[in-house]
Amino acid sequence: MRVKLSYTAEIEEVLPEASYLLKNLSDSINEMIKNYNSLLEILADEEEFNNNGFFTTVDEVRQAIGRIDLRLIEVQEIVSGYQGYLDARHRARVEESLTDPSAAPDPPIPAAPIPSREDDVVIDLEGEELDNEHD
Repeated sequence: MRVKLSYTAEIEEVLPEASYLLKNLSDSINEMIKNYNSLLEILADEEEFNNNGFFTTVDEVRQAIGRIDLRLIEVQEIVSGYQGYLDARHRARVEESLTDPSAAPDPPIPAAPIPSREDDVVIDLEGEELDNEHD
């Protein structure tokens, strides 16, 4: 059973926490690679081909890829939220500098586009909701 965890962190801790979550994937990735290599070995040995071992290992690889993909999505969402915070902070500083010329804003940090799924709401850097049509 999978459960969603939530906790708070200081803004300075967000990227290190995201990195920590990715580092925890290394065992899953290594196990998936080992099983993938086993698949190649099973298929290379025509005389001793074991279809039960093949299908079991394929299932293990696919499940590992799913766990890895889920964790990558979670980290992507964390970093996206962090980028949203930075963008909002920058916009606030820009607005403040318009009323107080001595308050110069920090330069914006460019965001990489994040691929979305059909059910996601896509927000541009200005906070406006965009159409989320898929071809």
